[in-house]
Amino acid sequence: MSHNYEAVTSTHSLGAILSVTTGRLLAPMSEVHALLDRMTGDVLYTHQLPRAAGECAPELLRQHPHLDGIEVPTLVSPDDYLDWVAAQEQRYGQELAVAPLDPADHTVIDPLSEMSMHWPDVPVVVVTQED
Repeated sequence: MSHNYEAVTSTHSLGAILSVTTGRLLAPMSEVHALLDRMTGDVLYTHQLPRAAGECAPELLRQHPHLDGIEVPTLVSPDDYLDWVAAQEQRYGQELAVAPLDPADHTVIDPLSEMSMHWPDVPVVVVTQED
């Protein structure tokens, strides 16, 4: 498990930020993952992303209060969502600066332990590769 907290601001796509603040996937998952990793200073596993998003969303809205209250409409196609995000980018910018969470605002949990917490009846098998 790695925790690499750096108090350095970085830029992230508006789609990734809105994905975290609205709970709707509006950017490639890799961008959302990178945003959450960067904000937490953690190397998160996929099953940890919802918890990290819950930790990060309030901080993103504190940093960018103009995004508070944005609701994603129900749209029909992926192209409709792309068009909606593009319209938001026209209004707010394609990328925004994001500062990391205060380390006290992120709970570091071993990914395998957290997996067992979510799915206690599923055995966790660790496979390692020898050199």
